[in-house]
Amino acid sequence: MKAMIKLCVIILLILAFFVWFCIVWAGNTAVQLLFLGGAWIAAWMRIGLLGLWHQMRLMLPLMLTLVVVYILFGLVGFGLPPGLEPGNHPLQYWFVFGAVRAVLFLNTLLWVRILFSFVTMDEIESLPLSLHRKKGLLLGRILYRLAMETVDNAGFYQRLIPSNQQRHPKLRKRIKNKLAIVLCLLFVVLIEAKTRGELIDNRLKHCNRRD
Repeated sequence: MKAMIKLCVIILLILAFFVWFCIVWAGNTAVQLLFLGGAWIAAWMRIGLLGLWHQMRLMLPLMLTLVVVYILFGLVGFGLPPGLEPGNHPLQYWFVFGAVRAVLFLNTLLWVRILFSFVTMDEIESLPLSLHRKKGLLLGRILYRLAMETVDNAGFYQRLIPSNQQRHPKLRKRIKNKLAIVLCLLFVVLIEAKTRGELIDNRLKHCNRRD
């Protein structure tokens, strides 16, 4: 019962975050940066400095990809939304827009990570839910750990390539390498989600026939 109450509180806090920070204050740079500072401190206290470092290494390629996509919008010449000053350049607007959304993306992942750090696997197993419903929570935890390992391994093997061993690589080369890590991460997560999901289903089918 205690674990169920804790999970309900976490879900309510996540919903409140989405309402206020992803809708009401989505474009407020000051609020997003202020929350980011508080989230960093909270994450450092909950998961430690090493855990925060691994978390940032996992999210920075995704944030960079998000910013690059918005910069491409500006380079292509997408127009400005109505109501903005005509003197603003599309590239400037989309860069600021993308940077704020990248910070919002980081805030969201950090907030969810902090909240779920209060939940243990024993508490998940004690929830009054069927094993099939617990499968999603278990699979999510497995994929999260796998994603962190994938980013580390992909970066290690990427640095072994001779062309990536330059002391001061160009910005274009760095962006290309980060995008390659993101693509690798997506492929691994999609493949492992299907494979491990089938393994969990198979275990449930043969070991818990009455469920």
